[in-house]
Amino acid sequence: MMRPIYIRLVASARKSAYAIPCPCARSREIVVPPSEPSQGCSMPIRRRSPAVCIALVLLLSCAHGEPFAPADQGLEGPLAPSQPTRLTYSTSPDAAPAWLGDTAIVYSFESAERHGDVCLGVLPADGGTRTLSLCNVDAAAQGAFDFYYQPATQPDGTLGLLLKRAPTVSATGDYGIAISSLGALPAATMLRTLPFVTPDGLIDEVRLLRWLAPGSLIFLGQDYGTFTPCPTCDPVTVPRWKDAFRLSAEAGAMPQIVPGTRFATSVAPGLGTNDLFVTLANDGRVYRQDATTGQVLQVVANLGAAAAARDVDYASGKLAVISDGKVLQLTADDGPAQTADEGGLLSVVDVATGTITPYPVPQLFFRQPRVSPDGRSLVAEGHSFTIVTIPQGFNPPIFDTIVDPAGSIYKLSLQ
Repeated sequence: MMRPIYIRLVASARKSAYAIPCPCARSREIVVPPSEPSQGCSMPIRRRSPAVCIALVLLLSCAHGEPFAPADQGLEGPLAPSQPTRLTYSTSPDAAPAWLGDTAIVYSFESAERHGDVCLGVLPADGGTRTLSLCNVDAAAQGAFDFYYQPATQPDGTLGLLLKRAPTVSATGDYGIAISSLGALPAATMLRTLPFVTPDGLIDEVRLLRWLAPGSLIFLGQDYGTFTPCPTCDPVTVPRWKDAFRLSAEAGAMPQIVPGTRFATSVAPGLGTNDLFVTLANDGRVYRQDATTGQVLQVVANLGAAAAARDVDYASGKLAVISDGKVLQLTADDGPAQTADEGGLLSVVDVATGTITPYPVPQLFFRQPRVSPDGRSLVAEGHSFTIVTIPQGFNPPIFDTIVDPAGSIYKLSLQ
């Protein structure tokens, strides 16, 4: 029986960029941005031949949570006003915030009363007490579970979301993309169940649900790619984001692939209803594209060749984007892939001027930023991380970044 070997890429603490060669045959230098100490990562590979160098780039991230019936977070604002302002406090994940106008947000949180329920909460944008909690109490009374994820809002109150209804926490249940409203939940119309089959393969998960226009949603679809580290190595199956899709807000509608989004890591509505901002796997650029043809209209920002740009969002001239952080970059057998994303560094781009403003926060990675409709603020998941030192005997130590999977919601005021 072959013994698995581990390939580890490491970055060290430093004030300037620090390059570390991959310790095997054909080495490649991995350069980590000069912001925080980075981390190592190990991955088991079945070996049939001598040591193989696998180039996996790890970058930075952050998260936190909130309960079903939370403790009073204060009637006059957040517990600790600062920049950024932490809006939620709990030991379970608070995730995927979206704006309700400029004055409130809606986000997913785990029920503290019933383990397994994932609810929606509404919170003033400046923090304080949650004003609305939406959990399916009828399902709970029957022993079933509801899961509400990735809320996407429209000015008229229409709500897109990922909805799962299951008889038990571990059961598959009914899972898919649905529409409803905050006043109508738990009643909802299922548009498309998951998984679904496309000409490009089976899509079993979606994220970054957004309204492209009234009656039309966009999102990323996930499939599984095969990664073969070397000609004689056993292949490894990895989840990755494959394409962006457009979906009509009608029951039974079939998602349509958005041209020009193969291996996209994020997609967001742009300057008009036929305009998109797109990031691609293993690419540090943000593209503005035609939503119908896929034609690239503009490179809006370039964060660096190895920056792994992702999680874009746009409103009122401001574009938020995540880069670097802790994420795996690799080349699957059919193309580039990013996976195991635990968050990264937040920047905001002034689309008119191209100016990139970073918002570094010590010991905090961000995911899924959302810019307020007036462009003056953003909210995002924030995940704390710590750096641990792993002694290596006579060799230099390894610095590993450990990211808290439970995230909180944070708000930042924009320049």
